Amino acid sequence: MSISVNTRLIIRCCQSLLILIVVSICLFILSIFTFLIIRRQFMPIEHLSLPIKFGLPSTFNREQSMPSYVVSSINLTDSFDLSIYPYQVEIHCNSPRSYMNRQHGSFYFQMKLISATNEFIIHEQSRLFHLPYQSDLVRIVRTLIYLPLALLSFDFDRWILNEILIDRLKSKYSLDFIEITLLPSTFQLEQCVLHFHLTNLTGFIYYFTYYPFVTSCLSIILIFSVYMSVYLFLTGVSIVYQMIKNNKQHSN
Repeated sequence: MSISVNTRLIIRCCQSLLILIVVSICLFILSIFTFLIIRRQFMPIEHLSLPIKFGLPSTFNREQSMPSYVVSSINLTDSFDLSIYPYQVEIHCNSPRSYMNRQHGSFYFQMKLISATNEFIIHEQSRLFHLPYQSDLVRIVRTLIYLPLALLSFDFDRWILNEILIDRLKSKYSLDFIEITLLPSTFQLEQCVLHFHLTNLTGFIYYFTYYPFVTSCLSIILIFSVYMSVYLFLTGVSIVYQMIKNNKQHSN
């Protein structure tokens, strides 16, 4: 009789342990999904890169006179929320030191950030950029030095532009559309990209940005601990209730 009781007790312990392991795995997976949903819904975009393709928009009426400037239109597929955190806008461009660019010497860059839903211009920024001066003698010497690389189709005669357009951008409107104007239209720019950097980070946003792996692991463990605490509490309440119920049955 004692052997059968011990066997039942061992089976029940094994069943309870197996249930605890299965529930723990399920709760851990649920914690990961919860973390991903929370991060997607509540965490801001840390860095946004938008390539610029210069040219007339597809909606331009070809029957009208051609404009004397180059226009780039960027439509964001999802609205970029600027209402909570400030962003820094930076431009990265490559420009060849061609004869035409050296003749111009500079170009005028204008950017408009537009909220299509509110029909409102969030910000308008204009900047005049100058090419660094380079004498013909220095240019000839550079060409002779880099001639072996030029034979290998390596483009060394290029101007790299990295400039901050807007140091701090914050608005109560969402960003939907960007319009860029370039003057003169014959100035050559290649591989132009706009970068939106999240600035003035504090609290969890700071740790999620600069320590994403450690912060993510700690967040998942915290969510899992909450889920497991709730599960153990409900399990304990159900066990106590079952024990009280059994005692009442035995007393009767």
